[in-house]
Amino acid sequence: MVDWKYAGIRLLINVPLVAAWFVLAYAKNSWLVILGFLLLFAAFVCDTFLLGKKSPYQGKKRKSTVRYFDGIFRISAVCLALIVIWLFPDKSSSFSIFNMVFPLLLVLTDVIPALFTKQKE
Repeated sequence: MVDWKYAGIRLLINVPLVAAWFVLAYAKNSWLVILGFLLLFAAFVCDTFLLGKKSPYQGKKRKSTVRYFDGIFRISAVCLALIVIWLFPDKSSSFSIFNMVFPLLLVLTDVIPALFTKQKE
């Protein structure tokens, strides 16, 4: 069973975090830093409203439909990210492969396992 709604909510929460990561990683002037912090604030507000105390979308109110999928997927994603970072070392200080891989790894390890959940009875 694939839960598109819960995965969409998890993705909606993570998009401002990734955008803030990219903005803050490559910020050269002060207004970009302010934009990055505003995106972080938007992510926390989104998280608070969508996953509040009475929300049915809290992680503790969900259970996995595929056994051990969370752990296996997260371990394999981390291994793949480490291989990518190892194969493509940083050649310049202006662009970092770590700043591209790490936020995407965070989103993937949160959204993909959220697809395979259902609400506890």
